[in-house]
Amino acid sequence: MNISFDEKTKLYTAYQVLDNKPCIAFSESRLEAEQFCFDLVQKNRNQLLEKLEGHHTAISFKDNDCDYGDCTGYKIKDLGITIYTYADDSNRVSIHQEDCTDHLGEDK
Repeated sequence: MNISFDEKTKLYTAYQVLDNKPCIAFSESRLEAEQFCFDLVQKNRNQLLEKLEGHHTAISFKDNDCDYGDCTGYKIKDLGITIYTYADDSNRVSIHQEDCTDHLGEDK
């Protein structure tokens, strides 16, 4: 989070971006400006996690990632995301919004 103080207006400005959504707050109190943005970002994160949490139906497909090799994609249409796991690295996952197969082979 970026926080600045404007000598002319005597206001603190807090600025933060989460998922391409900016939060900006002005206050005479640094803590108040910072807390406003923090609370908003936390609320957005909680809403996102509530949407993602649980079991979802996915369409799975095999493909080859140009950077990491053989992979399995799981397209979860109701969330608008595709998750990839990799044969050569069981600890790596890749999560993309919408259908992100442009860096792989043809859309399956």
